[in-house]
Amino acid sequence: MQRNVILILLLYAVILCYIFTPVDIANAKGYEVTFALPDTCVIGTDLLIKGTATGGDTVDIAIGDIMAAVDIPIAENGRFIKKITLDPDTMVIVIKAYVNGPKDRDGNPVEVKVGERIPEGLGILDNGNTQVIMTDPTLSIEQTTNFVARNGTYSITGIAPGSDCVDIVIIGPKGSYGVGTDGGYGITAYCVPVSKINHTFSKTINIDKNADEGRYIALILSPGLDQEYGYGCFFIYAKKVAEWEKKEDRIADLITSGIFDFKTQPEALDLLTSKTINATGGDDLSQSFSFIVGNETEAFVPPKKSLDVEQLANIATKGDNYQVSGTCYGSNFVSIVTISPKGGPGNGTRGVGPGFNISTVLMKNHTFSKIFPLDKCADLGRYEVLTLSPGRNGIYDGIGTSDLKKGMLNAYGGYECLANYKTQEELVAIIRDATIDAAGSDDLIQELQLTIKSPYILLEDIEDVLIGSILKINGKTNREQGTKIRITSRSDNVALPMAIEEVEWPTPDEGVFTATIETAEAVMGTYVVEAEDGVSYDRVDVNIVETLPTAMRTLPNMSLGIGIADRS
Repeated sequence: MQRNVILILLLYAVILCYIFTPVDIANAKGYEVTFALPDTCVIGTDLLIKGTATGGDTVDIAIGDIMAAVDIPIAENGRFIKKITLDPDTMVIVIKAYVNGPKDRDGNPVEVKVGERIPEGLGILDNGNTQVIMTDPTLSIEQTTNFVARNGTYSITGIAPGSDCVDIVIIGPKGSYGVGTDGGYGITAYCVPVSKINHTFSKTINIDKNADEGRYIALILSPGLDQEYGYGCFFIYAKKVAEWEKKEDRIADLITSGIFDFKTQPEALDLLTSKTINATGGDDLSQSFSFIVGNETEAFVPPKKSLDVEQLANIATKGDNYQVSGTCYGSNFVSIVTISPKGGPGNGTRGVGPGFNISTVLMKNHTFSKIFPLDKCADLGRYEVLTLSPGRNGIYDGIGTSDLKKGMLNAYGGYECLANYKTQEELVAIIRDATIDAAGSDDLIQELQLTIKSPYILLEDIEDVLIGSILKINGKTNREQGTKIRITSRSDNVALPMAIEEVEWPTPDEGVFTATIETAEAVMGTYVVEAEDGVSYDRVDVNIVETLPTAMRTLPNMSLGIGIADRS
């Protein structure tokens, strides 16, 4: 018995020593990493890893337990960025960061190369982690117009995250019997690459002067997750379609294989979809449009060139969105340039250098709209927002190309010169010189200004309110439209009902919100009215006063009725 007691006491002492002996886990009490990542990522696309570390020289990134990137430099401001190609086997991935590389529980470095698994049992802890949900590829498309004149142009633009390229098939009104958009075979195919940066694509098709008149069908195809169209075991020239080395040959060879000969438009469409989106077990994606080709009559002659642009708000705050929209005639796209108050060396709307960003936006029925997320690291101050149209010739005349960014870099000293040395005023002058100020130019420009400020809420002063009346609260803010404002009113003893209101922008100068709160349950006193949106905050005091004469306040159970009669 005595021996058992001694053993129990010894075991208890060992446990106490283990609990109270400090264990030095290097990463647990070291630097911290905060990620700035989207909640979702499309399978088949690259993920831009962005984050901030509280210290350290480099950071390693692991996807799950597999090292994905090493020795990513950490800037002086703590930020780091790295594009990583994902090949996940789960729909939710965990991204982990290791400042200055992984370390074991004793603080010793553990070398893990890209593609290797993080060792278990060494007490390795990350400095920060986050989750990203993987989603299936998608396909979203727009066409510029429903009517095209012969010798005119027809454009398709879209977003296809998860695909390297899309295929556009144009089927003429007479099917394979007729003359297609290129003046040849009645069915025309185009393979269009998808940008690896923003997953967009665009294709402008010249309509031949001999193309058939009538309604054309445009079928846009994406091969889906497997990056192969669902042809099944269909063979062309003794070779399975899925075995083609060049992806751009797949649909083109299918169209020219002869199986579409003597097919009407509906028959050709049914045959094409049976080999792709309707194939058993396939995951292909598609979207279709129709447009009419005709002779140059009044119905097909475009109006004179013009450009009108507007913005919902003249001021905004970091972390919100900024929207530009308008109408344009004479070209099928516009370029929108935002320039930081610090010029090229500053941080633009994306929160990183250079201080200018150039976006291309395609038309839909002569209208356009673009939403710019304003990164929390964007510069404060007044931005120049320039919207440009290249006119009828489709190029910016001072640089001879439709690619404004590439043309500017080539003609005005390259990226280093524009990004590191040019002020806001100089960049505006360069853009004008490259476009509307060129001799004989038909380019168009509209200039707007946007001021980015720190977020704020300003409540208006409130006059005394009678008990039982409505407490009306008005405020101003620079938060974007639709932002929810939480409004509370309380005294030391009573809390009035809470209100949640959305911000509206009746004019571009400032956002406003209004709330009404019942005071039937209030008692006389000073109330604190508070408004907050999770980022900004303001408060004002309001006096809620009695309405009864002093001599009558002692009458039992009659104060409410007498109060109402007195007010009426």
